[in-house]
Amino acid sequence: MKKQDKLLRAKKFDYILDEYLSATEVQYIFGYDSPNMMYKLRRADSQLTEPHIKLLEYICKIPSKVFDKNIHFDKDNTSEIDNIIKENYKKIQAQSPTIKVDSRPFYNNPQLFNSLIGKWYGYFYASTDNRGIYCIETTIQEDGTVLDKNGNSGRLFIGKKQCMIVKESKNSQNFISITFENTLIAFNLFYFSMLSKQNVINQEMLSFGFFSKKELSLETAKEILGKKEKQQLKIDSEFTHQISEYVQILRK
Repeated sequence: MKKQDKLLRAKKFDYILDEYLSATEVQYIFGYDSPNMMYKLRRADSQLTEPHIKLLEYICKIPSKVFDKNIHFDKDNTSEIDNIIKENYKKIQAQSPTIKVDSRPFYNNPQLFNSLIGKWYGYFYASTDNRGIYCIETTIQEDGTVLDKNGNSGRLFIGKKQCMIVKESKNSQNFISITFENTLIAFNLFYFSMLSKQNVINQEMLSFGFFSKKELSLETAKEILGKKEKQQLKIDSEFTHQISEYVQILRK
């Protein structure tokens, strides 16, 4: 990218931070643990990248169009950028809420929700040792309901920083909860944490996996996941026995 284009991006970003966003909020969204990183993005040699711009659009409702080099900007005339941002806000507000959840912590975010609608491929290790990696095709419907290829159904909930899918197993009737970060959705491949029951023995298990918009080979999925022992945590049976013992003691 030409130096003058970088400078233009930096100026626009600096203005947007001052007028529309909190630097602390954007620092969190970008995953920075130091305010110094935000300072570097404001400079003339700004390292503001396309992924940064995508996150600003998906999470902060700042259209990527404003960073186009053909969009005019200077501090004495910000009307073109202001109009693009304000029109985008109006468009989002005009959209009918697809999921009507009034109570906190869940809230309506049409732009984020629309990016989640459709088919996803979830990859994670099976709970039993004699099986390999599962690929569970999961579809998020336009009404916020979720259905996977095994017939397990549930619903998507959108929070300010995270999303959660809660499904009920078709066979066991146990809940399966899947949590993931809003900031990662824009890249169409992101990790999740899943709380479920182990097959057969019906004990709790925490697993880590990832969703992909594109179907991947199991070999590729295994390379991404790494070792199985690092991606699963099964509840200790000794712990559950101790709970049972103390329940009996407290009843006396």
